Amino acid sequence: MRFAMLAPCHDTGSHTPTHTAFDPDEVEVVVLPRRHDGRAPCEDGFVPQRVADDMLDELAMRGPWDGVLVVIDRPPGGDGSAARQVAKRVRRILGPDVPVGTVDDARTDIADQLSEGLTVLWALRSIALDPAGW
Repeated sequence: MRFAMLAPCHDTGSHTPTHTAFDPDEVEVVVLPRRHDGRAPCEDGFVPQRVADDMLDELAMRGPWDGVLVVIDRPPGGDGSAARQVAKRVRRILGPDVPVGTVDDARTDIADQLSEGLTVLWALRSIALDPAGW
C-alpha cells in the first residue's frame, strides 16, 4: 500500500521514525511536500497558500494513493481548522474512496501520532480491499 503524509509545517527530520514503523515491502510512506532544505515554511500552524497549492499539486501528480494523512500543528489556542481545510482539498482531489486522516495537535510525540494515524489508514484501506479478511 502507498500512503501520502502531507506535512507542510514540519521539518523533514521529524518524520524519520515513521518510516521505520512499517515494512517497506508492504507500506510505502511518501512525505509531501518534498523539501530538500529541511525547513518548515509555516508559522503558527498557518500554511501559506503557495505551499498548500504546490503540495496538493504534487499529491495529484504522484498518485495513486491508498490513504492520506494531513499533519499540521495546531497553534496555541487554535482550533485545528488548517488541517481540516487541507483535508477537504485533498478529498476534492482524490474523491470519496481514499481514506483521509488528520493530525492537528502534533506535540513532542509526533512519531507515535503519525504511526498511529497511518496504522488507522492502513486498517481502513485493508478492510475496504478485503472485508472478508477482517
